[in-house]
Amino acid sequence: MARFFEPHIGDNYTKGLAGGHKLLLIGESHYNEPGSDPCGPEATREVVASYLAGTHVPFLDHLYQASCGHRLDLSREEFWSRVAFANFIQQAMETVAHRPTDLEWQSGIAPLWQTVNELKPDLVFMFTSAWSNWLPSLAPDGVAERTGPLDDGPTWLWRYGLADRDVLIARFNHPSARHNPAIAIWRAWADHCWGRLVAAN
Repeated sequence: MARFFEPHIGDNYTKGLAGGHKLLLIGESHYNEPGSDPCGPEATREVVASYLAGTHVPFLDHLYQASCGHRLDLSREEFWSRVAFANFIQQAMETVAHRPTDLEWQSGIAPLWQTVNELKPDLVFMFTSAWSNWLPSLAPDGVAERTGPLDDGPTWLWRYGLADRDVLIARFNHPSARHNPAIAIWRAWADHCWGRLVAAN
């Protein structure tokens, strides 16, 4: 399946964060608002633009706070100008109560890989509820690294060896997940991931 939703790419994305390393954020899905037109290809970019213009979007606040950890001291506007953001699922859910099917998850793999290849991030933070079911088939030679403050649970960090570079892909729970750790836990995990990336370069 081809990518439908175009990613948000900050004006300063190529400058990166933490030593110039580029960060791609992955969310889960869009939702069609009752009484509104269905989400179009520019929906992701429109949501981020509306958020930066003052619309309250708790999910994007969560991404900003968690991803900065304690290492990055950036305003909300500067952060979003230096990152890229895309959703994994390429069909909008009809309501927030709807959940993606296995087929919709499977169909999101190729578009995600397309985005990774185009944007060439050094680090990917995935804020989805079921990404680990599909992540190993994203690319050859993925190596699980059970490291950091969350290493007592499922695999949280993957390293993929690409033709021209490695990319680290780290799991974060979607903020709506049950028993979600406090934001301080996710900030500590982001610190760890940034530290692993910086130490490797």
